[in-house]
Amino acid sequence: MARIVSHLADEIGHPHGDDGLVVELGMVRTELATMAAMSRSSALDALSQLQAAGVLTLGRRNLVINEVAHLRAAARDEKQLPGGLGCQGDAPGM
Repeated sequence: MARIVSHLADEIGHPHGDDGLVVELGMVRTELATMAAMSRSSALDALSQLQAAGVLTLGRRNLVINEVAHLRAAARDEKQLPGGLGCQGDAPGM
């Protein structure tokens, strides 16, 4: 999931605050799960873990990426997030 969010941030993200990015999804989270080749529940769990780690904030139709560097680190290694939180779904993502 971190890989998908990182890719979306690169493609359609725009600046938010000093260091953040906002990604206007224009889709429901089920579609985001499909993009990541994950079940909806696994995708929601991965997004929740990213939020718990402070990496992003979930909005209704957007994602605010608070820690771009941490998101990219998680995208490189989905098993571990900063702060020791795991973030692995049931499929590898991109």
